[in-house]
Amino acid sequence: MEMDSNEKEKNVITNAYEDNSIKYSNETIENPSNFRILGVGNSGNKLIEMLPGNGIDRSFLVNVCVDCLPWGCAWAKSRERISICEADKPRTGIPHPPESIRWLVIEAEENVRRALSSYKTILMVAGLGGSIGTGASPEIARIFKEIDKNNRVISFVSLPFKDEGKYKQDKAIKAFEKLKIYSDLIIIAPNMRVLGLYRKMPVDLWFKVSDSVFLVSLTALYYSILGKDFPGFLKSLTLRYGSGISMATYGDSNVNVEEAFNNALGSPLSGIELMDAVGLIATLFYSNSIDENEIKNAPRIIRERLNRSSLLTFKAIKNEMVDAPIRIVLIPIVPVKENIFDRERMEMEMNGRLFNFSWENSIE
Repeated sequence: MEMDSNEKEKNVITNAYEDNSIKYSNETIENPSNFRILGVGNSGNKLIEMLPGNGIDRSFLVNVCVDCLPWGCAWAKSRERISICEADKPRTGIPHPPESIRWLVIEAEENVRRALSSYKTILMVAGLGGSIGTGASPEIARIFKEIDKNNRVISFVSLPFKDEGKYKQDKAIKAFEKLKIYSDLIIIAPNMRVLGLYRKMPVDLWFKVSDSVFLVSLTALYYSILGKDFPGFLKSLTLRYGSGISMATYGDSNVNVEEAFNNALGSPLSGIELMDAVGLIATLFYSNSIDENEIKNAPRIIRERLNRSSLLTFKAIKNEMVDAPIRIVLIPIVPVKENIFDRERMEMEMNGRLFNFSWENSIE
């Protein structure tokens, strides 16, 4: 029976990720100018402004600002910015819950459309639970998808610490549910899992340490998105399963890739079993001291632990700024439609109930 053109395309994309065709490559997509990293809200802007310190070109960064609020554009330093409302029209006399921010974005929709119209892929970084990131990021995702349904939205969102309270948790869950509608891929970054990495941590360092941990995942995402395989990987993933949800983990080693891989899987950051994943974004960072065969064998080591039907995109990057000679970042993906990350799961993540976490052992 003859397959229609859509089915043929699906098979071609899928077959590109069979074991025998995974290749180590540092090539990039033909037109990276179609891609931008958006910082939304104070948490999002603070995080993306740390990326140039990891070797990422500042020209990819865009600050989304609410200039009419006195605190609406903290941390913004990039040359590109999207202004939701102007500084000469201050809104200091009204409360600014996420719903108010949402309406500010709707009022500025034409400006947002113009600013995003030349891009095909955005990596949107926001903190959920506060005001600007919570209210603006779902609307920005919606607008970008409405410009062109083939546009790719990748959302990277942090979740509140337990101590920030149930009110912020509820706001985070509501925004997350909206983002699921318009994102091709959502990477969740639960702050509580970061506490599980350390025996003791002073409270005043919580956010600083979380930012440094999340920066590892964002840096890996940047390089993966610009890889030549990524557009086909994401298209194949969404054709098969619809949009996806992920949590990132990473592991270091002074010895070999396999040890780094096992350390990533055993980390408190690891919230998705590889055998449950329908896709995996894997990024290997290495220094001069690593043997070339370690790099070439890395996809095989990874593939052996994946479900045979899972999609895999792999990229190896030489980066002397990484803390260890070998670091592997894993971003396993499950389908949104399986509802693994429902309200109960999200609440458990934000309260630190899904891994071996102890307040007594974590707070100094």
